[in-house]
Amino acid sequence: MALYDYGGYVDTYSDLSSIWSAISGDTESAEYKKWHPKGATTKKAFGKLHFESIGEGAGRKLPDPDPYPTTLPDKPVYGTTKPGAVIDEVGYATTAVAGSPTLGVAPDIASPAQRTPGVEELVEYRISQMMKETSPYTQQAITNAKTFANQAGMLNTSVAATAGVDAAIRSILPIAQQDAGMLHGQALTNQKVVNEFIMEDFKTKATFQLTEYAGDMNTYNTGLQRAHEKNENSIERAWKQDQSKLDRELTTYTNEFNAEKAKVGQMTLCVDNAMARWSATVAGIESKKEDMSTASYNQSITNAAKTRDAEIRSCQRR
Repeated sequence: MALYDYGGYVDTYSDLSSIWSAISGDTESAEYKKWHPKGATTKKAFGKLHFESIGEGAGRKLPDPDPYPTTLPDKPVYGTTKPGAVIDEVGYATTAVAGSPTLGVAPDIASPAQRTPGVEELVEYRISQMMKETSPYTQQAITNAKTFANQAGMLNTSVAATAGVDAAIRSILPIAQQDAGMLHGQALTNQKVVNEFIMEDFKTKATFQLTEYAGDMNTYNTGLQRAHEKNENSIERAWKQDQSKLDRELTTYTNEFNAEKAKVGQMTLCVDNAMARWSATVAGIESKKEDMSTASYNQSITNAAKTRDAEIRSCQRR
């Protein structure tokens, strides 16, 4: 399991450095559109993708990593979160309310019916009409008074006539009062009916206006509520999308970190084994040093070192 430096691979070749510069700096570039969908979100990822798909076949080489890397995998870069369009609730409410339906002015109401009592409603008028000399009622009263006076032996007909007029007035008064009261009462009833009609007409118009206003306000408030809910839903969806993206980046980084950690552990074990075999070989050579020539001893030590170094390089390329 090798710990190849794919980032160093990109830096080694100038054409790859230029491609990565375009990928990381211009989301509209052809290089970005080609490599980013394949997973080239970091320099290391781009290097690995390029080497495995093109570089290795073209004979390009990966630089050897350090036996014990001191750098961690590329950390995810968190940009500025851009949620859905956020509305200033106070400002939005002020603007929204400014456009709410208006009740408008109250409906017109006709002027109330007013009247001045007519002369025919006056008792005085009724009596004067009934007491005219041409009135059959008055003539009949005078005739009756004269007849009664003649029967009583009264020769002064003027006194009899005066008595007849007086009798007529006393009998006419109740009639005149009743007629005048009837006319006056009928006039008041008519006036009341007209004013009641005017008031009912006004109340009906006002009720229709209030009902229409209530309907407009209900529709308007429903629209405001829907707009508010739409805005809240937009913010929530944008937040969830950003959160999901951050979670995926964190998961990717965690997996890469754990993989690198496992690689380092395996490489360390491999190197330790190589060093242990080298130590054992050197110990074996040292035990036979008395029976070996200086040249043979030196060559054996050199060969052991070369074997050790070859095994260590092999550890790095697994």
